[in-house]
Amino acid sequence: MNMVVRSIDDVLRTHPQFEKDLGWKRREDGGLENPKYGVVKTGVVCKPDGAPIYAQWFYDEANMMSTERGPAVTGAVTVPYFIKPKDGLVYLAMVKQGRPAVIDGKTGERGEMVSTELPRGFANKGENGVETALREGGEETRKNLQDVKYIGVSVANTTFFGAGVQIYSARFDPAIEGSLKPDAKEQILKMDYVALPDLLMALRETPENIYCGFTKGALMDFIASLPPEVMLKQMIAFYELEMKKDGK
Repeated sequence: MNMVVRSIDDVLRTHPQFEKDLGWKRREDGGLENPKYGVVKTGVVCKPDGAPIYAQWFYDEANMMSTERGPAVTGAVTVPYFIKPKDGLVYLAMVKQGRPAVIDGKTGERGEMVSTELPRGFANKGENGVETALREGGEETRKNLQDVKYIGVSVANTTFFGAGVQIYSARFDPAIEGSLKPDAKEQILKMDYVALPDLLMALRETPENIYCGFTKGALMDFIASLPPEVMLKQMIAFYELEMKKDGK
């Protein structure tokens, strides 16, 4: 199912009953506010003496305040993986998901883009980072994740976003199914296991095929977190792929 993006005003003209499900409310400063997703507000960057330099918008995601259960969590990216005992290669669970907001660089149209990504999503109210990573990763892969490890943080755009998203790795057994299912509103089309050397080769040859910034940032943190002996096996396999491609 392809999705399209319409303006709020356009939708409410044809579907006025949707207003109760909108979630977003207009603010007096011209921004928007949503109890689940946070606040988009306008502000002015100023000099130390208060003199204005330029105006811009800021996005402060929901759940930014720290609690007694841990630091602030706005969302999480999960890197689900397993290691094949036979050859020591690392396999990642990657999902293909419809992203209607993304503009196709070739056609200039929205609604047709499919993104290859690692599982990610907003935190539910009261969740800590591990809980968010387990839930989002479990929903999108339908696997039972374990051995969750914090490996980094990523800010989507440091000019506009006030908080980062935490990144976690999590092991899973591909033979064991989990109990969680994706959110019905998400357009998750497929889940694949991709060997890390194959993924590196794909990024080298066609880097535009993976364009999710959170996914690319999480992959860098994940690679840096691997033990040297595990990473060595990945790089040897990557080298062999490169030699095979060149016919050597």
